[in-house]
Formats: sequence, C-alpha cells, structure tokens
Amino acid sequence: MSKSVYQHGTMAKFVPGLYDGTKKLVDILKEGDTGLGTGDGMDGELIIIKGIPFRVTSTGEVTIVPEDEMIPFCTVHFADFSRLNLFNRIERKELEDEILERTHYRNIIFAIKIEGTFSNMKTRTVIKQHKPYAPLHKLEQKQIEFEKEQVAGTLISYYFPELYNGLNVSGFHHHFLADDHSIGGHVLDFVLEQGEVSIQPFDTFVQQNPIHDKEFLEADYSLFDLHDSISNLEN
Repeated sequence: MSKSVYQHGTMAKFVPGLYDGTKKLVDILKEGDTGLGTGDGMDGELIIIKGIPFRVTSTGEVTIVPEDEMIPFCTVHFADFSRLNLFNRIERKELEDEILERTHYRNIIFAIKIEGTFSNMKTRTVIKQHKPYAPLHKLEQKQIEFEKEQVAGTLISYYFPELYNGLNVSGFHHHFLADDHSIGGHVLDFVLEQGEVSIQPFDTFVQQNPIHDKEFLEADYSLFDLHDSISNLEN
C-alpha cells in the first residue's frame, strides 16, 4: 500500500493573497493520480480522479485542467484505498465521527474515497481572482454555492490532524464530482444516501515549498491570523 502523500504549496500561503501558480500540473501528477487543489489565481476547485484533473469553475462547469497550467496548491497520492464500510443515510458530521472512531487515525494523515448516492450535496467554488489579489479572508464574499438532491458521484477527501493546521486544512477537507458533472467543488455539507467508503492512511508527508517564488519568500505571515483565515473559508 502506498504510504506517502505529496503536497505542493500550503494553505497558509493563500492567507496574504498569494494565488499565483508555482508548479506545472503535469509535474504534480507525477506524484499521484488522486487528489485535490485549486487552479492558478484560485480558478475553481480541482479534484483528481484516476489521473484525470477535473476543475469545477464558479459557473458550475466541469472542465479538464491543462497539464501546463501552473498550480498554487495541490495534494495528491497514488490511490491504494481499502474498503472501510458501506454506509446508508448518514450525515457528514456523523460519518466523519464514525470514521475517526473506527480507524483511530485522529493524529495521522489519511485519504478517503466515497462512491455512492447522496440525498443532498452542497458545494462551493471561489471565483477566479485577478491581481491585485485580495487576502484570503475577503474571498468569503466571492464564493458561489451549489446544491443538489439525489446525485451520484465520487468524493475525495484528506484528513489532516490539528498539528498540520496551516500546511493544510485541519480536519476533513472534501471535494466532490457528480458522475454526470452536474455539481462539484469544495464540499460544504452532504447527506450520504448509500455508498462505499474507502480509506488510505499515510506515514509519510512530502511537502514542497515554492522556493523560487519571490512573493512567497518575502510574505510576512505574522500580520495574519492563519487559523481563522483558513477555517472561515474552508469549513
């Protein structure tokens, strides 16, 4: 089983408004065939399934991300999931609690894949940003939300313990894509009607910083509340 997860960039990088892409998607995909992230300039929500990088835009359209696009943030791994259980009629918070209770993985990084039918799915995407970029906490006003009932699809998620907050989102971070591409994006809430939950734990976390990005090197993060800025947008 693959025990390594790779990440380019950090969530904290976005807090002062650093949204420019810093690594080509084609190179990120060398590190994994499954994952999630965002595009250049915070252009949509990315979900990578079986090596295909889908983008859900702020219009709700689903497209394939060009491999030469520069990406500011992305977490990926090579899928080697193990089935955890079949679940029926369970809400997001209850399911998350159940996963932690069954696995005892509260203090390690792991990935989840859920394939099934959702009686309710609520997602959002951020409108693509243009320079001069606003800081992260102001993007709450630039989100588009979507909601659909009775939709089949795939949810990919990473769980990061609190000790990794800032590098990623602490807790669960879900992205979704409907089988018919009718809805997708960063997940705000869901009710799983029926589906199979698979899990993949990691003992190695590979995190790459954009060391050639001048803005990143010179940013003063002491001026921002990293935890609140990330939590307010992502949760």
